[in-house]
Amino acid sequence: MNVRVSSRQSIFDLAIQTGGGIEASFSLALQNNVSLTDELQPGQELQTADMVDRDVASYYNSHSLAPATALTDFVFEVGIGFWTIEFDFEVR
Repeated sequence: MNVRVSSRQSIFDLAIQTGGGIEASFSLALQNNVSLTDELQPGQELQTADMVDRDVASYYNSHSLAPATALTDFVFEVGIGFWTIEFDFEVR
C-alpha cells in the first residue's frame, strides 16, 4: 500500500500515521530508500511500513489525521538589529 506525503510531513509522522508507532520509521525508511532525516516532498509516494500498533493506525485512519511536524528553515530574527520603527518597534 502507498501513502502520499502531505506538506511538512516527516518519516516519523508517516510512521505514526500508517504504522501506528515511531518504531515503524526504520522499516519505512528502508523500504523507500530514504534517510530518517530526509526532507520529504509534498505529493511524494511512499510504500507503507510494517504495522506496529494497529489501534493507533486505525484511529489516525478513521479520523483522517495526518500529523505534520517537520521543521522549516525559517528563523524569525528578533532584537534591535531586526526591528523596524513603528512596525515592531514603537517610539514613545
